[in-house]
Amino acid sequence: MPPGTGDAHITLGQSVSSVQAVLVSTSQPIALEDTIRCLKTFKKMDVPILGMIENMKTFVCPACKTELDIFSGENMEGLCQKENIPYLGSLPLDPAIIQMTNQGKAIDQNVSFERIMNRFLETAHI
Repeated sequence: MPPGTGDAHITLGQSVSSVQAVLVSTSQPIALEDTIRCLKTFKKMDVPILGMIENMKTFVCPACKTELDIFSGENMEGLCQKENIPYLGSLPLDPAIIQMTNQGKAIDQNVSFERIMNRFLETAHI
């Protein structure tokens, strides 16, 4: 769930009988605060947490093709170990997806999105 939508995940957890959660967050401290609050709420509601995905972890420099970490926040894998939930992997920031969403275009049929999903499936620990 996006940050700030607490009522949505509480309602979902209370009204759907077989809810499970995958948390997606960047490693920025403010984003992780919201994610940790969501995690604690799900745990109180006995919603199984399947794991966490680190979003926008890296960016590939268009000039030198070097993959660079974007955020210098908390180590997501360390947080997952601390909270005893699986770290499912990470997704890179892709400028093509940003451009498409800014133009109001769907990304589900875009080659960039397919590339990201293939990368996730290759690296995910599921």
